[in-house]
Amino acid sequence: MGFINDLAAKFTFRPGRGRKEQNGLLAEELAALAKKIERLAREQYKANILAEQSISMIHEQRAGLREEIRAGAIRELAMGLAGDLLPIIDGILACLDFAGENESLRAGLRSVLDRAEVALARYGITPIEALGGKFNPSLHNAVEVVEVSDLPPEIVLKEITRGYRLGEAVIRYSEVAVSKSQTGTVWPGME
Repeated sequence: MGFINDLAAKFTFRPGRGRKEQNGLLAEELAALAKKIERLAREQYKANILAEQSISMIHEQRAGLREEIRAGAIRELAMGLAGDLLPIIDGILACLDFAGENESLRAGLRSVLDRAEVALARYGITPIEALGGKFNPSLHNAVEVVEVSDLPPEIVLKEITRGYRLGEAVIRYSEVAVSKSQTGTVWPGME
């Protein structure tokens, strides 16, 4: 109320001053108030823009955080699934090795293996291709070195345990046998 009373007092005619003089003073005060209002309006406009930008940034951060949480949850689920299914897949692969010439058994095992790998693939888990390729220490773990004269060095000759990755991250390295290097290269852990 103090501001309104002050404003009312300024617009009240004061005896002893001429109307022209009071009108001039009022015009100056009105001009000063108009400038002050204009300045406050600019400040408020800037504050509103900053608030809108902050709100927009918060929404973007929340969306990003939601996506990170979702991706983390899916990754945890995939890792749990891999932990449960990979030993089963290892068992199926071992059975395939011992199935010999029994084609109906091999076909049944292959079918179960394919379904398990499709389930893993739905979560982004895929086998690492190793057999016949060049040894890659970022994907393979050499557990055996075999001297072979008809192949170049560092070729994966046998996949002992199949490796898997989740996206680009290796979740289990392929354990492999590799051809011996002509220069006698020894892989870490194989000394």
